[in-house]
Amino acid sequence: MWEGENHLIPPNHFIFPNMSCIQNELLLETCYDEAWIDYAVANNLTHDQLDAIDQNSELGYLPEIAVEARRRFEGLCQ
Repeated sequence: MWEGENHLIPPNHFIFPNMSCIQNELLLETCYDEAWIDYAVANNLTHDQLDAIDQNSELGYLPEIAVEARRRFEGLCQ
C-alpha cells in the first residue's frame, strides 16, 4: 500500500466463525491493496494516475478492483 492511500472498501457481508470481524476487515483491506497494485501494474498506471481515476469514478472506487479484492478474499476464506 502506498503511503497516505485511502480507499472506500466495500462493506464486508461475510461472517466467518473462525475469524473476528476485525480480522475479516484487515484481510479484505489487504486483498484490496493487492488488487489495487496489480491493477495499476496491469494497466501501466502510476499511483497518481490510478488515484485520480479512482477518485473521479462515479462510485468513489473502481468496481473492477473491488470485485477482484472480494474474489481474493473469498478464495482465502474457503
